[in-house]
Formats: sequence, structure tokens, C-alpha cells
Amino acid sequence: MATLTDILQHLLNNALVQRTVENRCLDRSDLRDRADRLHEFGVPEQVTFDLPECTSDPPQVIRDFAGTVDTPRRFVCELSDVRLIGPEAITVTADGKYVLENALCSIKQLTNSLIHPTLTTRTRRLGFRDNSSHEYAISLVGPWADGFYHWFSDYLPRLIDLRDWEVETGYRPTVIYPPNSPGWLVDSLRLVGYDGDRLQEWDGGTATVDHLVVPSLPRHPWGDPATQTLYTPQTRRWVRERVRENVNHRRKDTPRFVFVSRTDASERRIQNSTALLKALDEFGFESVVLSNRSLREQISLFTNAECVVAPHGAGLTNILWGTDLDVIELFGSYVNVSYFRLAKVLGHRYSAIQGKPIGDDIRIDPEEVRRTVECLQDK
Repeated sequence: MATLTDILQHLLNNALVQRTVENRCLDRSDLRDRADRLHEFGVPEQVTFDLPECTSDPPQVIRDFAGTVDTPRRFVCELSDVRLIGPEAITVTADGKYVLENALCSIKQLTNSLIHPTLTTRTRRLGFRDNSSHEYAISLVGPWADGFYHWFSDYLPRLIDLRDWEVETGYRPTVIYPPNSPGWLVDSLRLVGYDGDRLQEWDGGTATVDHLVVPSLPRHPWGDPATQTLYTPQTRRWVRERVRENVNHRRKDTPRFVFVSRTDASERRIQNSTALLKALDEFGFESVVLSNRSLREQISLFTNAECVVAPHGAGLTNILWGTDLDVIELFGSYVNVSYFRLAKVLGHRYSAIQGKPIGDDIRIDPEEVRRTVECLQDK
């Protein structure tokens, strides 16, 4: 017999269901048209993504995403009489439309939120009874919001435009953040200037908001494969500057050459890490397990680093804190362009090395990594 999870997964993959959801959505263009007030901030930016350095054969996925892309101006919309519903705070307008900007601009992710088992069970038992209300609020709740990479890529950077909106309007909305958030997430909000009574943890239920503030997602919508992981450079620089000015990062006890170990993970571990570190011994690399360090310790580590070697994983989000970094990303069977583009936006030198997949882990050529470090150091 099919379980509830099986049924919901079938619905998620059903094209008709997704089209039905899409017909009830406000995409970015609709949102701008429907907003009670629209505020534009920043300037258009052009970003060039050159191929990785010091490698003659980068993964094809990365080759496909190289090129020059223009990013539009950012904006903030104000919407009246909005409800936030369910574990991922689905944003619903007064006439029943879903705001896609608060669901990573992804129909699939919004559909997943709508058929979330907790939401469907709660709705069946309790209906949509509002637990709270707010006059002015911004929601930083949504798909994957409590994940390290997505929080620093898709959610926290939206506060740059909230800041400008607050200066322009004089209002100070409540900042709603994900339920059961890890400590580093709440700490990051404090580091960019939001704490105390400005913050409210989402309870996973429902709420009404008289005026919801919706900043544009700080990257292009997922609907366009050519720009699906394009970050807006100014938002990344703002997060880096705001956070670093509030962290004591000028320390002499952190290594300049960092190897990010994933021994605490269940996948993408470097199987021959001992041989790799031996090959890199001349540079003085230190192996670190990031889950053993606080957010502030990770910020200090990457701020002071000169070169980072790491298998693909959320820990590479920390290149956000570095300046003029050499970044070498190691891949196995799974290749993703996220950190290639983040590195390029931040002005880092970046190289990618394709290893040999060993199940879910990776075997890498130590000598190739050593040559790549040496090449980047000579740049």
C-alpha cells in the first residue's frame, strides 16, 4: 500500500499538478505589477565567468555555464493583506495567489511546500486558523532556508534591500526566520544588524501580515537554466562586509592553506586524503572539519585563508568571507556550478578538479592538486 509520502512524491512529479500551481502563482513580473508599492535599489551589474584557471579539462557542466551575464536592478515589493501558511511559510495574497519570489522562484519547490506532509496533516485537522498577526513583516522562511548554503546565498542577502527600504520608508518590519533554526543562522542575523525584538521565529502554522515586504531573490529565477545560479555581486559583497566588520577575524592562529575535510559527512569524502595532504605538505595545508567550528570561527578561518582545497559541499559557502582567495574544488560523480560562480563573483581565483567516483566518495590525484595549487600561487 502506498504511504502518504509516496502519494505526495507522485503529486510533486506530476506535470498537471505543477501546471495547476503555476497558474496560481505570481512570478517576478506579476509581483512587480501587483505590488502596492515598488522600490528599486542597486544598479544593473555585468558579470563574466571565465573558465576555471590552471586546468585544461574542467568538468563540462562548468564549461557550459561560463560566459558573461547581466543582472538587473534589485527591488522590494510591498503587498497588503497577506497570509503565511505552513512549515515553509508559503506566501498567499488576499486573492489566493502564491508569491513565487518567497519560494526560490521555483514552481517545483513551491509545489513541494504545498504538499508537505506537515502542512497537509495540519490543514486537514485544524484548517487555516491564524496563529499570529503582524503589521509589517518580511519572511526569510522558505525551501532549504535552514541550510548553510541556501541561507547565505538566497535568504540573508535579501536584507541589503530591506535596509535601504527601511531608510526610505521609516518602517522597521518584523524579520521572520525559520523554525528550529541552528545557532549559526540566528547569529548571522545578529552579525548583519538584526536581533532582539526585530526577530521572530516562525512556528510553522499560519499568520496574517498587513504589509509584507518582499525583496527580490538575490539571484536569477530558476526558470532560466542559463542563469539559475547567478548571484548578484553587490548582495554578496554587502553580506561579507557587514559580517566581517562584526567579527574579530584578524587572528594569527588560523592556517593560510586550508583543506576542508568531510570526514563528518556521509558522501563526497576524499578517500585518499592522507596521500593528498602529504603531497601538499610543502605549502603547510591544515585539514579542518568545519562542523567542529562555530560560525564566527569559520568566518575567521576563511577571512585569513590564502588557499582553500575542498570537495564540493556546503562548507565552500565560506569562501564568501575571503578576499583574493585561491579556491580548488574537488568533484566526484556530482558536479555543481554554485561555488564556481560564487568564487568568480567574489573575484577569487578558481580551479576545478575531476576525481574518480568511489561510490559516494572521491579519489583524487594528489599530484594534480599539488600542481594546481602551485599554478594558482604563481598567478
